[in-house]
Amino acid sequence: MPKETKIVIVGAGAAGIAAASRLLQRGVNDFVILEASDRIGGRIYTKDFGENVVDLGAQWVHGESGNVVFELASKHDLLGSFAVLYDSNKHEFVTINGEVMPNDESSKALMIYHNNLDKVKQEEFKEERGSFGDFFIRE
Repeated sequence: MPKETKIVIVGAGAAGIAAASRLLQRGVNDFVILEASDRIGGRIYTKDFGENVVDLGAQWVHGESGNVVFELASKHDLLGSFAVLYDSNKHEFVTINGEVMPNDESSKALMIYHNNLDKVKQEEFKEERGSFGDFFIRE
């Protein structure tokens, strides 16, 4: 009697979906994907923002070799340099109404963001009981 294939894939993010895809390509279809949240996509998360959308995840791609996300993103020229994060001239901040903020306000918003990131790295954030978003808004 042949042995049945039984596979559990934990997480329906890019890696979990890629694993399922590779199994299907090899003719294996006896698997289940378990996902803790109410959606698939993992760190890849696009959300409605007024009449627009905003990407809330997938800010970094970790590793190039054998990484399905890197392979897909690089094909479409979606990867940028980490240095761009610190260049206020490379950012546009948009309100929920779709209005582009003036550059001086955008620069101030970026400075506030980075200052809060510095606080997160320090002892102050260890006592935080809410999310980073809660901390950021309060600060």
